Amino acid sequence: MVVHLAGEARPDASWETLLPDNIHASYNVASVALRAGCRRLIVASSVHAVYASATRPVAADDAVGPANLYGVTKCFAEELAFWCAHRGRMSAAAVRIGAFQTLEAARRPGATEWMADTFVAVSDLVSLLELAITAEYRVVLLDAAAPDRTWLLDTSTTEELLGWRAQHQFPAGSDR
Repeated sequence: MVVHLAGEARPDASWETLLPDNIHASYNVASVALRAGCRRLIVASSVHAVYASATRPVAADDAVGPANLYGVTKCFAEELAFWCAHRGRMSAAAVRIGAFQTLEAARRPGATEWMADTFVAVSDLVSLLELAITAEYRVVLLDAAAPDRTWLLDTSTTEELLGWRAQHQFPAGSDR
């Protein structure tokens, strides 16, 4: 089992940083997992893989719409994991992670501007990953966010497959 969460996480990172940290590293992790005969590969994707989509909320089976080059690297990680699953005997999950933050960070001034429609609390993401490790599936795309009135990621597939639902919503009264 490999859970690959590493890489450059800044959406505004340069291609010179993204190429080794998100493309080459993801390939290296996936190819080693494949050669080692791992039974499961779980990779971190991002809301940035679909942030430019015209659809709201974006369902797991909607086309990608990367918002930036960082989002492009996350689309690559998703497809690389699925390619590994189809080449070998492993299963694969890509987890599109929203604004992965603590509740305290979500309460800071200005948080609503960039976090309200994609927020996922640290403890909620950890519980999702724990469930993804043990659930039965071959290839799956999971969305990790805490939906409320206006959200970007449709978590219905994640909820149905894993029995997961975010326990923490974006904090009411932040600067909404």
